[in-house]
Amino acid sequence: MLTAYTNYLQFEKHYSARTVESYLACIQQFFDHVGFKEPDTDSASVRSADIRSWIADMLKDGQSARTANLKLSALNSYFKFLLREKHISANPAQNVARPKTSKRLPEFFESTALNRALDHTIDSDEFGILRNRLITEVLYTTGIRRAELISLKIANVFLDEKVLRVTGKGDKEREIPIPIELIQKLQAYTVLLKEQFPAAKFLFLSKKGVPLYPAAVNRIVTSVLTEEGISGKRSPHTLRHSLATHLLNNGADLNSIKEVLGHANLAATQIYTHNSFEQLKKVYKKAHPRK
Repeated sequence: MLTAYTNYLQFEKHYSARTVESYLACIQQFFDHVGFKEPDTDSASVRSADIRSWIADMLKDGQSARTANLKLSALNSYFKFLLREKHISANPAQNVARPKTSKRLPEFFESTALNRALDHTIDSDEFGILRNRLITEVLYTTGIRRAELISLKIANVFLDEKVLRVTGKGDKEREIPIPIELIQKLQAYTVLLKEQFPAAKFLFLSKKGVPLYPAAVNRIVTSVLTEEGISGKRSPHTLRHSLATHLLNNGADLNSIKEVLGHANLAATQIYTHNSFEQLKKVYKKAHPRK
């Protein structure tokens, strides 16, 4: 069944080779831990108590709750597959409680340094350079997701109305206001884009005229921010986190930020209040007369 499960991960779930390898390693680790010889032949003998014991031992050995949860997810995926294939009658991992993890606060860039970097004028009319700078600025200024940026079409840019129309998760559309400086840059870039690729439909294209792929956007953002001396986790998502945190710090209400980011519910947006509170504590500690 492991061979069939491997094919399932590769061809139905379309997981990367690295992810498939990781899942199989977690499954084998579990069966080695409980003393069963083969996942293929001993799966029906596994009990929920065996899995709980495995998790408890991982935590006792110093592995994080996050690591334990990832391994439990891999094991649960395997047993779900076996259940689907009628190789077992019940999934022993289904009702195993996950270890509680501490919430990691979203990373973000310091506002002054980031804005200084984005305001840096580049003396170049090279398509790739201007596109890369604009991608980075659009990601921060609008807070859109990487996938939303990739799928953004020229027709989604309404310069007269000063908005971008974005299709987010669940094919939900939302409109995001854009400031005048970004509008001017978008106007200039669109002219250059049409000169380079007259039939272009997507706003951001590779040098070959095809839509960008996720890894390319990551490299672009990393490159631009590195050139500007911005340290930390340089990624499209960190720019999104940065906008949300800076909006909150500057007095925007949570509902407005929720609408801009395209969150399905307010709970997803509330994580940024923790960042703002941490910032408040730093300022308070620095300024307090009894520090």
